[in-house]
Amino acid sequence: MGPFGVSETWWRWAGWALVAAAGCSSAPPAAPLSSCPPRCSSSASPVAGLRVVISESANQVCMTEGGCLGEPLGSVRVAPLQPPIRRALAEALSSVGFELVASDAERDLVAGVEWRGTDTIAVGLSDVHGRLIDQASYRRSLDPCRALPELTWETCWAANFERMKLALSNPLSRSPALLAFARKARGQASEAPTTRAPAARDDVATAPSSAALSERLSDQQIQETVARYREQVQSSCWQPARDARAPTAPTSARVSTSITVGASGSVLDVRTGGDPLGYPRLADCIAAQVRGWRFPATKNATTASIPFVLTGE
Repeated sequence: MGPFGVSETWWRWAGWALVAAAGCSSAPPAAPLSSCPPRCSSSASPVAGLRVVISESANQVCMTEGGCLGEPLGSVRVAPLQPPIRRALAEALSSVGFELVASDAERDLVAGVEWRGTDTIAVGLSDVHGRLIDQASYRRSLDPCRALPELTWETCWAANFERMKLALSNPLSRSPALLAFARKARGQASEAPTTRAPAARDDVATAPSSAALSERLSDQQIQETVARYREQVQSSCWQPARDARAPTAPTSARVSTSITVGASGSVLDVRTGGDPLGYPRLADCIAAQVRGWRFPATKNATTASIPFVLTGE
């Protein structure tokens, strides 16, 4: 049995092996908020009219070896949110149907921004009590940056804005946790329609109902999700780490991770046990990859331990 009373499940591939032991922790329920304006009920977006204020600053997790600006590795630094990034985030939230407001007094939700290293940005939507409802993240791609006449951190991120907007808006627009929050905000938590017109869009048709969701992720769901992303970890992290390793470094490595998955299936938190001997920054690379994974939606948050055992020549 695993540490949370759940049996450990092992699965292996040629040259690449993982083991996961899943445990669960329920996320606190969201408190009902003020009612939405009347237009909410007639809008095409299920979350339309929910009022969101974007935080003025972003938390930056110091993941590099030297930390950020001399602060210790793993610490958090609060930095002003750059105007271009703020505008892009505002456009992403507006495309979901949220109403952006400037005053904290008018808000239903607060959009908190977090930098994870320099390549990943996450947006978490919390209620007025600070309880996280759901979160989405985006890892910057170098593909749209290669043809830039002047390649800097700022210009590369600007070239990623359109991709970032889609990556953030798509999971939030389908989030069961946000949809439930919207229903509570409108006083419709116990209401259910007697008839339903056929869905015209694929994303509506495939969105799971809350009744069909499991309480938490099962071992099988975790295993299937890890299998779906294994090639990505192999090519983005393990292969570059092997190519750069010293001649005396071992031919295999193990990175222990503990992840928290929100009800919508987005990864809310990733913690690692550090880099294995001979493979600097491998743990950070794997953590950054895992933060972009999508798991099946559930009713509650899930905590899982996933040790990555990487082998092979």
